[in-house]
Amino acid sequence: MNVPVPPPGASDLEWQRRRALAAERTARILAWGLGLAIAVGVCWAMADIVLLVFAAALLACLLRGGAEFLSRRVGGPIGLWLAAIVLALVAFLGFEIFVRGPVIAGQLTDIWGQLRGQATALWERYGSADWLQPVLGRAKDYFQDGTHKIAGMAAGVGTSTLGGLGSLLVMVVTAIFFAIDPGLYVGGTAKLMPKDWRAHAVDTMGGIAHVLRWWFIGQFLDMCAVGILTAIGLYVIGVKLAFTLALIAALFNFVPYIGALAGAVPAVLIALGQGPQTALYTAILFFVVQTLEGNLIAPLIQKRTVELAPVLTILSQTVLGTLFGPLGLILATPVTAAGVELVKKVWVEEVLDDTLDG
Repeated sequence: MNVPVPPPGASDLEWQRRRALAAERTARILAWGLGLAIAVGVCWAMADIVLLVFAAALLACLLRGGAEFLSRRVGGPIGLWLAAIVLALVAFLGFEIFVRGPVIAGQLTDIWGQLRGQATALWERYGSADWLQPVLGRAKDYFQDGTHKIAGMAAGVGTSTLGGLGSLLVMVVTAIFFAIDPGLYVGGTAKLMPKDWRAHAVDTMGGIAHVLRWWFIGQFLDMCAVGILTAIGLYVIGVKLAFTLALIAALFNFVPYIGALAGAVPAVLIALGQGPQTALYTAILFFVVQTLEGNLIAPLIQKRTVELAPVLTILSQTVLGTLFGPLGLILATPVTAAGVELVKKVWVEEVLDDTLDG
């Protein structure tokens, strides 16, 4: 066995001090690695619950941040402003569901009907072509029988919907409790750590909350910009249901890159029913809007909020979407933002004693 030899000129005391520091550094790295492995294992075993809690924490960061901002600028207790924000959101959602909901539902039904009609028109125009008959036949059967299939799966869809609404309710209630007293949950989590790590754990959770808050704000502004530009463009082109299609595009834009492509599909298909030229103009419109969003709007917003590398975002969407389904895909970007901040605080600053600046 080789025994480490002190470097030339080093005293025994200095050599022992260096060995003690190296041993402490190694122990810290091993401890953090073991803790990370345990955390990953727990998250994997309870993925659905962990994602639900993360979504609640994301919403809580927005609620608490808004209440703190209003308390600083206007005055008054944070709890009062938090209650006002929650009541305002409930009133807005109630209005959208019970007043605007039937209108939007009718428009979505019209979209579905137009898609079915588009499939039938394609069949009538090109159905005689031998090489297209298998594809168009399947498309026609799908759209023609869509209503019957939906009716046949009503019970299953109802059960899934109730389950989804239950999970949504749990998420919202949990977010409200998180926002009311975040210190209780942050402090409780920090107490699970060794005493020497608790202050850094609190600082790390505060940094993650700050990042999530500003990411949410930036993404919301980005969605609004995409929705407004798309609505104006579709209205000018003359596409039917322009504002509903723009709302769909804005909501889909919550998921960067992938959502932008998915949000364009309904509008292009509806425009195709009004003619190939209208469909072409609609596709060009979405290309222009996404080009502006990616090269002008998003960079301006990210300067004030949170910026993530595109490759990192796409990879996280692919991995989380594959492993955990739609919820993983939706939350992939904020999870990545939180993960980057966690690596920065824990690994880079604490273990490596460095920074990511520069």
